[in-house]
Amino acid sequence: WYFISWDNDGAWRFEEDIAFKNVSSGYNYTRGVSNYWGATLHQRVLKSAACREKLNAKIEELRKELTKERIESLVSLYSPITSQYISSVPDVIYAPQTLQGFNQILEMIPNEIEHNYEMYKISLESPMPFYIAEPTFTNDKTIFRWDSSYDFDGEDITYKFELARDYTFANIIDTQENLQVAQAFTAKLEPGQYFIRVTSKNSSGMTQTAMEQYQGYDDVKRYGIIGFNVLADGTIQFGI
Repeated sequence: WYFISWDNDGAWRFEEDIAFKNVSSGYNYTRGVSNYWGATLHQRVLKSAACREKLNAKIEELRKELTKERIESLVSLYSPITSQYISSVPDVIYAPQTLQGFNQILEMIPNEIEHNYEMYKISLESPMPFYIAEPTFTNDKTIFRWDSSYDFDGEDITYKFELARDYTFANIIDTQENLQVAQAFTAKLEPGQYFIRVTSKNSSGMTQTAMEQYQGYDDVKRYGIIGFNVLADGTIQFGI
């Protein structure tokens, strides 16, 4: 099997996203091996200790080749070619960055390998992400479920469940911590809008969010959150 990288517009932009797109720094599930956990084939490969050893060996090999000094030299080689286009029509009209921003990004690029390497190492020590299921009702309860998280070292995993009225979780209705199974119960919910946030934690204290994302009016991506409405007839509109 060969995995060919084909969609690279999100690569080499760790610092760029923080500087220009208001993206939070640090680890989230979209960085490292956890970004691939949603694919069954990738899960099967990553669950194999032998395959992870081979992956780690290849990454260490590439890291020796893609040094900061080598990337700086390549940026110096190619940036004069690209800069002449970004400063002229039509790119100067449609490009998402100014020439000043372009030059800032050039300075950031040589740091990207070490950022990505750090996120890779953190992802191996963290639980894997998971999906949240649609809540269900009984006569007097609301039942919340989600897929089980997974830990490469076989560490015990617990969950923190939070239910709120707003996506910033300033108005929290219920919090349940140290859950050992992937479910939680609350009283039956009245009609209205609600938000769920679930976090897993392994014995080493490393945490992971659910795979869901919510982007509110402030245009900030929040990981591990999904919204839903309880309608007047008691049905649920999930994934808002």
